Amino acid sequence: MAVKKKKQKIKVIKKEWYQVKAPKQFGNAIIGEISASEPEKLIGRRVDLPLSELTRNVRLHGIHVKLKIHDVSTKNAITFVEDYEILPAMLRRYVRRRRTRIDDSFVVQTKDGVNVRVKPIIVTAFKSKGDVNKSIKNKARELIYKAIKESSYDDFVSAVINHKLQAELIKELSKVYPIKYFEIRKFVVTKAKPTKIEVKNEPSNS
Repeated sequence: MAVKKKKQKIKVIKKEWYQVKAPKQFGNAIIGEISASEPEKLIGRRVDLPLSELTRNVRLHGIHVKLKIHDVSTKNAITFVEDYEILPAMLRRYVRRRRTRIDDSFVVQTKDGVNVRVKPIIVTAFKSKGDVNKSIKNKARELIYKAIKESSYDDFVSAVINHKLQAELIKELSKVYPIKYFEIRKFVVTKAKPTKIEVKNEPSNS
């Protein structure tokens, strides 16, 4: 006698669509849609895109940002900038013969407790060596450290995106040695501990 097999019911998981919103630095613009069965499953997901798509400035196509979803509210997936990077092809335009490239990497904590790994690149106007390069690197570390420690993470991101931080650093570093370019090559939120950086006290005017 043949035994009838019971038909297994296939459970269909219904997914819903959510609008992905850019961070406030970019006016919370809608940059796409993403689906999930539950809103909680969107937390931590990332979107990688050129900065030019967020700023509408084609000259920034060589810079990429990773946006991370950290909150979901009323069908909106809210993001923040987790990672910012200038691609190698764009960096090569900065470095020419008879100039020196100085790179660095260190971790600083923002005023609101976010640890950020920062990777600046400095290009001198003329060839430089030894103690001069060391002085430039140390001064850059000190200035970046101060800027980040005194800012919230969002304000730091805005200062980099708007090129305000870079402009200030070029001005200050040029007092040490002529600087052709200064850029934040990369920054990324990290769990690494902050780097110990010595900061010299400014001389008193009194």
